[in-house]
Amino acid sequence: IAEDPALMALAKAAQQLADDLGLHSSEYDYRPHITLMRRAGNLPKLEHIPTLDLTPSELQLYESLSTPTGVEYRILASWPLSD
Repeated sequence: IAEDPALMALAKAAQQLADDLGLHSSEYDYRPHITLMRRAGNLPKLEHIPTLDLTPSELQLYESLSTPTGVEYRILASWPLSD
């Protein structure tokens, strides 16, 4: 669960900008996540889900494209993050 107020403020500002420009507006709340596997079935259940601490160095805007070989994620733009 995202607890960083700056990240949540950035997501809210991005959604507001999209709304102001008449772009697509998600019906879901922002929930940062990392997809490790898609359409994975028959996986063993974990008794303990480990935590993952990340220190990102840049923010990237991706385009998700469905292709005959699967989904591809192309980077459209990148911005460095500073402490």
